[in-house]
Parts: sequence; structure tokens; C-alpha cells
Amino acid sequence: MENKLYNERSIRAIANAIRKKLGTDASYTIEEMPNAIMSIPTGGITPAGSITIVTPGTYDVTNFSQVIVKFPDNGGDS
Repeated sequence: MENKLYNERSIRAIANAIRKKLGTDASYTIEEMPNAIMSIPTGGITPAGSITIVTPGTYDVTNFSQVIVKFPDNGGDS
């Protein structure tokens, strides 16, 4: 395998991005960077449980992957 030259600033930027995503201050060699990148969690959150909203209003549902809204049956009125 032939050696190539890399801009140190670019390598530092990659390491800083890894640290930011992983929330760490660890140091990384170029050889460690691929595994560090692969360890970055993806896919968001998996919510569990339920919540009952009894007061009308606006609610932030950012942390829920699915929201089911049920309205009380009031005899067919719209």
C-alpha cells in the first residue's frame, strides 16, 4: 500500500467531528477513526410507554416516533 499525504487540518476536523458526535474528548489516530465513526449511534430513539393528554392544547411530540390521537365518541357529532 502506498503512502499518501493528508492535510493535518482535515484530519483534525474529522477527529473533532467524531468527538462531537460521541460526546467525548478522546484522541484518535487515523487508524482508529473508522471504528470510531462506525460506533456513532444512528436511527434516532425508540419510544416506549404511553401518555394521556386530558387538556386541549399544543404538545411537542418530537420524541415520539408515532402519535395516535383518539377523540371521545360524542354521539357522532363532528
